[in-house]
Amino acid sequence: MKLENLFSLALLWAFAAAVQAQCSFNPTISAPDSVLCPGQTVTFTTQEYDSYQWYRREYLDTVAVPIAGATGQTLEVNETYIVSYVWVEATEGGCTEASPEVLVDGHVFLLPFVVQTGDFTIDPQTGSIKICEGDTMFLDFSYGTNVTWFNNGEPIPGATSPLFAVTESGSYTAQGAPGICPDFILGLGVELDVVVVNCATSVQPEPVLAQYDVYPNPTSGLLTVEKKTGPALERLELFNANGQLVKPISIAPSDAQQVSLEGLPNGVYYLRMQSAGVVTMAKVVKS
Repeated sequence: MKLENLFSLALLWAFAAAVQAQCSFNPTISAPDSVLCPGQTVTFTTQEYDSYQWYRREYLDTVAVPIAGATGQTLEVNETYIVSYVWVEATEGGCTEASPEVLVDGHVFLLPFVVQTGDFTIDPQTGSIKICEGDTMFLDFSYGTNVTWFNNGEPIPGATSPLFAVTESGSYTAQGAPGICPDFILGLGVELDVVVVNCATSVQPEPVLAQYDVYPNPTSGLLTVEKKTGPALERLELFNANGQLVKPISIAPSDAQQVSLEGLPNGVYYLRMQSAGVVTMAKVVKS
C-alpha cells in the first residue's frame, strides 16, 4: 500500500474516533432565577440522563469541585452559592458531557427609610414630631410590598400602603419588603414619636424649612435640584422605590444641580441630598 494511502487511512481512523467520542447530547441547566433574594432557595434542573454530578466553582477560582451528594437531576441552590458558578456533568450511554456554567448572584438592598412630608415641626428639645390639630403629616416608607404600619407597637388595621397619613399622637414605625423580594421583610428599626397639639394655644418652634427645591415633579426625564438655604450640597444620589441605588450624581459648582432620569422606567424614585452631614430625602415621580 502506498504511503499516501496509509496516511489518508490514518486520518480517517482519527476522524472516526473523534466522532465516536463526541456525545450526541448537550446538557443545559434550567434555573427559575439565578439571582436570589435573601433566604431564598431555588431548584436548578437539567434534562433526563443516566447519571449526574453537579459542580461548583467559586467566583475567583479557576477549578470547579464536585458538590458532595449532588448526583441527581436537580440541585437545590441557596444563599451559600451566591457569587459562584454551577454546572452539571451528565452521562448517557457511557458518554459524558458538561453543561455551560450558571452564575449564582444575589439581590442587595439599602436598609428601609421613611420620607416625611406635610405639615409638621420638630421639637428641638425632644426630637419628637409635632403636628397641629387638624393637620396631616405623611410618612412614605421606602419598601412598597407587604407593608405594615405600627402605632405604639401594635399593627394599624388597614395600614398596608407605603404612604401613611398621621393625624394622631403615637410612636409610629413600619415594616415591608422590596417588590422584587416580597418575602424579605425588614422593619424600619426606629419609632417616630408624634405629638398632636393645639396650635392656637401652644407655642410652636420655628417650622422645619426645606433646604432644596426639586422640580419639575413629576418629570418626564430631567430634574433640577436647587439649593434654597444652608451650606453647599455635598452628595446627591438617586434610589428606586425598592431602595436600590440607581446612580450617584456628580455635584456641579452651582446652587442648581441637574439630575437626568432619561432611560429609567417610569415610577417613583427618591433623591438623597446631603449637606454639612445633614441628609434630606425627596420623593420624585417620572411619568
